[in-house]
Amino acid sequence: MQRLLSQDDAYWRQRAKTHWYKDGDRNTKFFHASATAWKKVNRIISLDDDVGNKVTSEKGLQEVAKDYFVNIFQQQDSDFSSVIDIINLSISVNDNDMLTEPFTRAEF
Repeated sequence: MQRLLSQDDAYWRQRAKTHWYKDGDRNTKFFHASATAWKKVNRIISLDDDVGNKVTSEKGLQEVAKDYFVNIFQQQDSDFSSVIDIINLSISVNDNDMLTEPFTRAEF
């Protein structure tokens, strides 16, 4: 019974999305109520910073988010030699030299 209820719920959710995509919002009261409900669901109330403190202020949330992305996209000093050494060479040194030398006007 639980499986059937779950399937039925999934069916109606998909059908509602299909209706939404096809008919759009039409600026109805229903649309605005749905948008408001989604805004409440998707709102970030708090984040934990690097040391584990819970941050709730708007400025603090912005700072925690910015710091997170700066940290993950910042270039870090790493030793890739263990990975590079495992990769088999597929181009000879001569071929590599030929491919990386500047092209001439005639080749262009």
